[in-house]
Amino acid sequence: MANSTNKILIALDGSTQSINAARYISKAIPPENAKIVLFSVRTKAPDSFWDFDEDPEITAQQPALKMWYDKQKEILDRTMEAVRKCFLEAGYPEDSVTVKIQDRQVGIARDILKESYNGYTAIVLGRTGMSSNIGVPMGSITAKLLPKIHHATFIMVGEAPEPTKFLIGFDGSHGAKKAVSSLKSLIKNSDKKVNICHVLRSLNLLQGSYDLFQFNFDQAHFPKEESTRLQTVEKKLEPEINLAKQKFIEAGIPAFHVETKMIMGYQSRAASLLNEAEKNGYGTIVIGRRGISIVEEFFMGRVARKITQMAKSHAVWIAS
Repeated sequence: MANSTNKILIALDGSTQSINAARYISKAIPPENAKIVLFSVRTKAPDSFWDFDEDPEITAQQPALKMWYDKQKEILDRTMEAVRKCFLEAGYPEDSVTVKIQDRQVGIARDILKESYNGYTAIVLGRTGMSSNIGVPMGSITAKLLPKIHHATFIMVGEAPEPTKFLIGFDGSHGAKKAVSSLKSLIKNSDKKVNICHVLRSLNLLQGSYDLFQFNFDQAHFPKEESTRLQTVEKKLEPEINLAKQKFIEAGIPAFHVETKMIMGYQSRAASLLNEAEKNGYGTIVIGRRGISIVEEFFMGRVARKITQMAKSHAVWIAS
């Protein structure tokens, strides 16, 4: 039986992106660790109708609109059943996968947000949804929900990421520890691979490839000081990183599948994490919503914000 403490909401709109997101979850999260709710909001009319009317009426006198509504219902029903079978084929029990389709009540994003408060551990969306055919980096529904989901792990899935290798951006903060806790709970007792990675930014004062009056760039680089700083950070973070590693091992992840790594020399922590993920085949990047520098006026820290913008082909987990 599935662990009822992990309840996963997957928002589906019939798009390839949302279907790929569901397929990714079926492979990334072992069946015994979660219950799945496949959720979709059905609209009464195409988006263009909502531009001029808060509640466009569908009647028998509007055959074209009724035909559109019926076709949408047919597509959603088929999509939900195909995705449900995908989870069953991945080993999920019948009673662990629920389909929930409802008519639009307030707005699609707000309806998903309202549903998300019903005891979910994680909320899953495709990066772009139906917007993928117009080349936008993030769909409007995903963009609206990203700053709102603070009560669950927000999972944004791009394209079809590799589902068995997870890279955690770890800085010892409360957010990073939440990321460890969230991932541990959802992949426990499996053979997934985890890299707990800390990025120490460079002390190099100059960034970019510009010529500042023939300035010697070596004068802005401090290798001795960086080495000393690295040793200080390693000494401070090593116990925290080792504790995080031990938690995964205690959760049933093989010790040889849990790696720790410290990277230095980058100016951008987000770019470093993304480069590490691309170079070593990590399909998932897991981060806390906020790191060490907590600024309450902002809904998300700099690293999390940049990762959501840059990691277009990966799954990004944001733990709050």
